Amino acid sequence: MKKLLSILGLLLLAISMNIKVQATTGYNKTLVVFFSQTGNTKAVGNTIRELTGADIFELKASEPYPNDYHAIRVRAKAEQEKDIRPLLQALPKNVERYDTIFIGSPIWNHTIAQPIATFLGEFDFKGKTIIPFCTHGGGGAGHSASDIAKRTPGAKVLDGYASTGNDIDKKAIGMWLRKLNIIK
Repeated sequence: MKKLLSILGLLLLAISMNIKVQATTGYNKTLVVFFSQTGNTKAVGNTIRELTGADIFELKASEPYPNDYHAIRVRAKAEQEKDIRPLLQALPKNVERYDTIFIGSPIWNHTIAQPIATFLGEFDFKGKTIIPFCTHGGGGAGHSASDIAKRTPGAKVLDGYASTGNDIDKKAIGMWLRKLNIIK
């Protein structure tokens, strides 16, 4: 009986040490990063996190965008035309430890919002897998995926996901993730 208890104790010790190692070495190698103005892109990002178990980080501009649609378009267009990269309140930590990074943005003027451009300009994505996702008001993903690919040289950019408005379809997101072999 003592022998059995000793073995059981050693087994539990080994399991607890393994859990600690996983927690301190960044066991999760997938990150979801997004910018969301209205909450739609955030909802898609949260669904991806839920289905994949990924870590998640929301980008926020230091100077918030206005709530008025026309005012957003004017600011976004000016930033895009001059490639102005707005300051962010914070950036995710330890991006280098992630192998796969989902990058989500609303589509503004047929491409990514500039806070995403700021994020992409801060890190080296060489050797990483980048998976874009976006939300739009009916005009589609535009050239957002190719713009992300241009800003992440050396990364493998997979097929993205586009959602219209607040139509967050968990089943469709799951099918997309299975098609990419991200989940089973």
